[in-house]
Amino acid sequence: MKRQFLCICAIFLGFLLYHPTAVVSAEETTNTTSGPKVGWVLTDGIYQYYDSKGDKLFGWQRINNNWYYLGNDGNMQTGWIVYGGRNYYLKPSGEMATGWVYTNDHYQYLDSYGIQKFGWQQINNNWYYLDNNGDMQTGWVVYANHHYYFKPSGEMATGWVFTNNHYQYLDEFGLRKEGLQHINGHWYCFSDGDMMTGLITRNGSQLLFGDDGSLVNGISYRHEYGYYFVDSNMEYQTGWQLFNGNWYYFGSDKLMHHGWLSYNGNWYYLDDEGIMVANRSIEIDGKLYHFDASGIERSGWTQINGYWYYYNSEGKLVSDWLTYNGNRYYFDENGVMVANRNLEIDGKTYCFDSFGIERSGWTQINDNWYYFDVEGNVVDGWFTYGKNRYHIDENKMMSTGWVYTHNHYQYLNTYGIQQFGWQQINGNWYYFDEAGDMQTGWLKLGDYEYYLKPSGEMATGWIFTNGYWQYLLDSGVRLSGIVKINEHWYYLADGNMHTGLVRHDGSLFLFADDGSLVHGILYIFQQGRYFVNSNMEYQTGWQFFVGNWYYFGTDKRMHYGWLSYNGNWYYFDESGVMVLNRSIEINGQVYYFDAFGIYQPS
Repeated sequence: MKRQFLCICAIFLGFLLYHPTAVVSAEETTNTTSGPKVGWVLTDGIYQYYDSKGDKLFGWQRINNNWYYLGNDGNMQTGWIVYGGRNYYLKPSGEMATGWVYTNDHYQYLDSYGIQKFGWQQINNNWYYLDNNGDMQTGWVVYANHHYYFKPSGEMATGWVFTNNHYQYLDEFGLRKEGLQHINGHWYCFSDGDMMTGLITRNGSQLLFGDDGSLVNGISYRHEYGYYFVDSNMEYQTGWQLFNGNWYYFGSDKLMHHGWLSYNGNWYYLDDEGIMVANRSIEIDGKLYHFDASGIERSGWTQINGYWYYYNSEGKLVSDWLTYNGNRYYFDENGVMVANRNLEIDGKTYCFDSFGIERSGWTQINDNWYYFDVEGNVVDGWFTYGKNRYHIDENKMMSTGWVYTHNHYQYLNTYGIQQFGWQQINGNWYYFDEAGDMQTGWLKLGDYEYYLKPSGEMATGWIFTNGYWQYLLDSGVRLSGIVKINEHWYYLADGNMHTGLVRHDGSLFLFADDGSLVHGILYIFQQGRYFVNSNMEYQTGWQFFVGNWYYFGTDKRMHYGWLSYNGNWYYFDESGVMVLNRSIEINGQVYYFDAFGIYQPS
């Protein structure tokens, strides 16, 4: 029996060995049976591996596509090991690592064979430097008297980097550059690898490097001497030089020129910064001078940036009245000719057309109309011209549309003419009295009354004023009397909606709180109940109202009690409602009435 059990166990273990049902790892597998040891076995907290014959394995072993190293005692190794003079790293699970690993606060790299790498290594097209310990380096590294910079990720940097509050530049091989360097078409200067800015002394000359570190090829400054011009080859230049969109002139001594310059028979002026004055006017020694786009001093009429100026025979800019060919012009304090607008001069407003000529009468400027008297003064406020009234506002232009004067609104059409009476504006009707003032509130014209909102718009439909509701037709006319509106009757006495009992043509009618006629049962105190239809007519006979049948006699009053009608008997309770489909007790006797309200004797 014992042999049979062992045989069954051996067959089962052999099946598991050649037909694994799960991936086996050192962390998961233990062998706790008393039979032969196969696979990973945990003994005293240490793993060993046994082959299918139960023999313990040693050295390098490939298990489940992973490499493990089993020591001389067969124990599975972890961490760093040295084998054949090479370093390997075995994970905590015992598997041999490849690629990057992080140990001892540093990154290390192992090739596809698990061998630790040192020195320069190109990995995924990036260069890294691993020191004598195999640790990946970051930051600045000096190698063979050259400086290299490695990013926080360990990759060797090229191009511009920013470290220690300075920019540095590294070439395509990662070498840090020093001294004067020509990079992407610009000159830069590096000291101890750091990019320099500002004035730098080199070979007895001072060169100017901008905030971006590039040589300001153009103007450079030498202390106690002045400004020079340096080209992209770092050579000093003379004559006219264009720099940053401005022209400068450098004399035979190579120094920048300032002030007046006579060149090829023309006069030029270079300001305090050495810039040639062009296409503008400037004040020089108390006089305004004009220089054209080429920087040449000019006189007479001159257009600059769309504005006209006039320089007299002395080259001085005119900034006052000018009579030219019989016309009067005016130039402001900047010398700009006033055109196409009004201007107040010495307390009077004058008009100048698009040619700058002073005008009078009606004048259109920039799509606006102005009116000037014979003296050239602009007219302000209301004035009559011909048969029409116009308004000139404080902006000295003819008003159109709405204006507000004398505590009222007025309206002027597109021609500036004041409007009166009824006027339709933007789809709304307004009324302007004989003074042209817009009206608000109630307005009586002949036999008709209208209501104008506070905004002046004529009201239609229902409105609420003076504690009453009123109704106005689409024409704005107020209705009065008994009127039908939207299929309902209302009583508008003197145009005001009334509610409650109202006597009309000798009859009483009830109007609800919303003003509409209460058609149906109407109660008149001390007289009884009546029935009024939607046409305000008192009804007789059978009437159906709110789910119940009632009967009204020839006197139009509601019937109560027994009723003989067409040979049948009916009964109406104290509310006037016909009894139907039930039994009730009348004077001590029970009576039954069918679904039609007809009395049925038992």
